[in-house]
Amino acid sequence: MRSEKQNQKDRAGRTPQPTVEKSQLSLGMPRDVPEFNVRWPEFRAAVEGISKSDALTPHERELVKWLIKLADRVGPRDFI
Repeated sequence: MRSEKQNQKDRAGRTPQPTVEKSQLSLGMPRDVPEFNVRWPEFRAAVEGISKSDALTPHERELVKWLIKLADRVGPRDFI
């Protein structure tokens, strides 16, 4: 959990970067968009974790939630 002092420092100019546990992405990054889509269930949990990060602003959290909704709607038929 981040302290208020850390949050103030971040607001002062440093952009915090959310982290993903190595175990969350155990198979490495996808090579392309179709592979990402096939592996979306694996990545979704990691992205949901990022969306809850204290390092994000409320606006950034909302954007990530919308990206999750978008990725949930993409399927194999979109790559024909």
